[in-house]
Amino acid sequence: MNGALAKRSIPNADVRIDGSALHCSTPGDIDVAVIVDEPTFTKLGERFKARADRPQNVKAITDDLKKGKIASSNFFGGNDPPVAVEVSGVGTSLQAQVSVIRTGSEFDIGPYLNK
Repeated sequence: MNGALAKRSIPNADVRIDGSALHCSTPGDIDVAVIVDEPTFTKLGERFKARADRPQNVKAITDDLKKGKIASSNFFGGNDPPVAVEVSGVGTSLQAQVSVIRTGSEFDIGPYLNK
Protein backbone atom coordinates (compact mmCIF):
# COMPACT_ATOMS: atom_id res chain seq x y z
CA MET A 1 0.00 0.00 0.00
CA ASN A 2 2.68 2.49 0.99
CA GLY A 3 4.54 1.97 -2.28
CA ALA A 4 1.38 2.37 -4.36
CA LEU A 5 0.62 5.64 -2.57
CA ALA A 6 4.20 6.91 -2.71
CA LYS A 7 4.51 6.52 -6.47
CA ARG A 8 1.41 8.73 -6.77
CA SER A 9 2.85 11.28 -4.28
CA ILE A 10 0.05 10.61 -1.80
CA PRO A 11 1.10 10.82 1.87
CA ASN A 12 1.19 7.40 3.52
CA ALA A 13 1.94 8.24 7.16
CA ASP A 14 -1.62 7.54 8.38
CA VAL A 15 -3.14 4.58 6.53
CA ARG A 16 -5.99 2.71 8.22
CA ILE A 17 -8.37 -0.16 7.50
CA ASP A 18 -12.03 0.63 8.12
CA GLY A 19 -15.49 -0.51 7.09
CA SER A 20 -16.97 -3.99 7.07
CA ALA A 21 -13.57 -5.71 7.18
CA LEU A 22 -13.42 -4.79 10.88
CA HIS A 23 -16.85 -5.93 12.02
CA CYS A 24 -18.10 -8.55 9.57
CA SER A 25 -16.98 -12.17 9.34
CA THR A 26 -17.44 -12.12 5.56
CA PRO A 27 -16.55 -8.63 4.29
CA GLY A 28 -17.06 -7.92 0.61
CA ASP A 29 -13.93 -5.82 0.32
CA ILE A 30 -11.27 -4.04 2.31
CA ASP A 31 -11.73 -0.31 2.79
CA VAL A 32 -8.48 1.60 3.18
CA ALA A 33 -8.55 5.17 4.52
CA VAL A 34 -5.59 7.48 3.98
CA ILE A 35 -6.11 10.21 6.58
CA VAL A 36 -4.67 13.66 5.78
CA ASP A 37 -5.04 17.16 7.19
CA GLU A 38 -7.10 19.89 5.50
CA PRO A 39 -4.23 21.59 3.59
CA THR A 40 -2.93 18.27 2.25
CA PHE A 41 -6.43 17.15 1.28
CA THR A 42 -7.06 20.40 -0.61
CA LYS A 43 -3.67 20.22 -2.34
CA LEU A 44 -4.26 16.63 -3.46
CA GLY A 45 -7.76 17.48 -4.68
CA GLU A 46 -6.51 20.44 -6.70
CA ARG A 47 -3.74 18.29 -8.20
CA PHE A 48 -6.21 15.58 -9.24
CA LYS A 49 -8.60 18.20 -10.59
CA ALA A 50 -5.83 19.76 -12.72
CA ARG A 51 -5.10 16.31 -14.20
CA ALA A 52 -8.74 15.43 -14.87
CA ASP A 53 -9.22 15.14 -18.61
CA ARG A 54 -13.00 15.39 -18.90
CA PRO A 55 -15.65 17.68 -17.40
CA GLN A 56 -17.30 14.77 -15.56
CA ASN A 57 -13.95 13.97 -13.89
CA VAL A 58 -13.54 17.59 -12.78
CA LYS A 59 -17.06 17.39 -11.31
CA ALA A 60 -16.24 14.10 -9.55
CA ILE A 61 -13.22 15.66 -7.83
CA THR A 62 -15.15 18.83 -6.97
CA ASP A 63 -17.84 16.68 -5.35
CA ASP A 64 -15.22 14.62 -3.49
CA LEU A 65 -13.59 17.79 -2.12
CA LYS A 66 -16.95 18.95 -0.75
CA LYS A 67 -17.54 15.57 0.91
CA GLY A 68 -14.10 15.25 2.48
CA LYS A 69 -13.34 11.93 0.78
CA ILE A 70 -11.47 11.40 -2.50
CA ALA A 71 -12.10 7.96 -4.01
CA SER A 72 -9.11 6.27 -5.63
CA SER A 73 -11.02 6.16 -8.91
CA ASN A 74 -10.54 9.94 -8.88
CA PHE A 75 -6.77 9.93 -8.29
CA PHE A 76 -6.30 11.37 -11.78
CA GLY A 77 -2.86 11.35 -13.31
CA GLY A 78 -0.50 9.12 -15.20
CA ASN A 79 -0.43 6.08 -12.90
CA ASP A 80 -2.11 2.91 -14.07
CA PRO A 81 -3.54 0.75 -12.73
CA PRO A 82 -5.54 2.75 -10.18
CA VAL A 83 -4.17 2.37 -6.65
CA ALA A 84 -7.12 0.22 -5.51
CA VAL A 85 -6.55 -2.20 -8.38
CA GLU A 86 -2.81 -2.29 -7.69
CA VAL A 87 -3.24 -3.31 -4.04
CA SER A 88 -6.30 -5.56 -4.43
CA GLY A 89 -5.60 -9.20 -3.73
CA VAL A 90 -2.33 -8.51 -1.90
CA GLY A 91 -2.42 -10.85 1.10
CA THR A 92 -6.11 -11.58 0.54
CA SER A 93 -8.55 -12.46 -2.21
CA LEU A 94 -10.64 -9.36 -1.42
CA GLN A 95 -10.69 -6.23 -3.53
CA ALA A 96 -9.53 -2.97 -1.97
CA GLN A 97 -11.33 0.37 -1.93
CA VAL A 98 -8.92 3.21 -1.20
CA SER A 99 -9.91 6.76 -0.26
CA VAL A 100 -8.13 9.87 0.94
CA ILE A 101 -10.09 11.19 3.94
CA ARG A 102 -9.88 14.73 5.30
CA THR A 103 -9.31 14.71 9.07
CA GLY A 104 -12.53 15.61 10.87
CA SER A 105 -14.80 15.07 7.85
CA GLU A 106 -17.97 12.99 8.14
CA PHE A 107 -15.99 10.04 6.73
CA ASP A 108 -13.35 10.20 9.47
CA ILE A 109 -15.41 8.08 11.86
CA GLY A 110 -13.82 4.66 12.33
CA PRO A 111 -13.56 2.21 13.85
CA TYR A 112 -10.12 1.85 12.34
CA LEU A 113 -7.37 -0.70 12.34
CA ASN A 114 -4.13 1.27 12.27
CA LYS A 115 -0.92 -0.13 10.85
